[in-house]
Amino acid sequence: MSRSIPFLGAFALSIALFALGAQLHVDALRLATKALPVAILAVWVARAALPGPFRSRLVFGLALCAVGDLVLELGYFVPGLVAFLVGHLGYAAAFLVVTRAPRPLRALPFALFGVSVLALLRHGLGPMALPVALYTTAICLMMWRAAAAVSRDRPWATPIAVGAVVFAASDTMIAVSRFSAPFSNASVLIMTTYWLGQVLIAAGGVRMAETEAEAETETETATRG
Repeated sequence: MSRSIPFLGAFALSIALFALGAQLHVDALRLATKALPVAILAVWVARAALPGPFRSRLVFGLALCAVGDLVLELGYFVPGLVAFLVGHLGYAAAFLVVTRAPRPLRALPFALFGVSVLALLRHGLGPMALPVALYTTAICLMMWRAAAAVSRDRPWATPIAVGAVVFAASDTMIAVSRFSAPFSNASVLIMTTYWLGQVLIAAGGVRMAETEAEAETETETATRG
């Protein structure tokens, strides 16, 4: 856990700097720090002793989200949407390394969620209907695969699943604010849930590495005993 403190500290500091730039309307500071929190999480996960494919795919997802952060801050909505869509697919691919069990009952609530969101937004999407539908499908897939990984012998998968749902809540608020009904304090709520979702996903991945290391140590101790 002590190895994680510098990364979590840097993550919190980068968020504080972005918030300061937003509060003081310093565009250069906002632009310089927007992608930093998730980029730091990507480095944190990359340094964890995770199984190769799981780590590389999770890092890929985080890196694409960091790119999406920067692109959105520059004002390019559709390219940012594409970056996040690919990032969600990276997460889903990582979770498939853990288990490929279909678990259809766990897929059902996320399918209903996606249909409900698209029904809510349908009148305001216009030419964005197809991109938003594809994006919604990707994030529902990601949540499903995160939920599918949860089991008693994988306690680290629970924060990942919670993070996936919180991430989806952030994306849903973006969509509602942009295409349906703008609401007050949207940016604060969107960014708070976004960063919370991302840090939970990353923390779950790092905890997986720590759990496996602890298990190996216990096995070695038992063997020597």
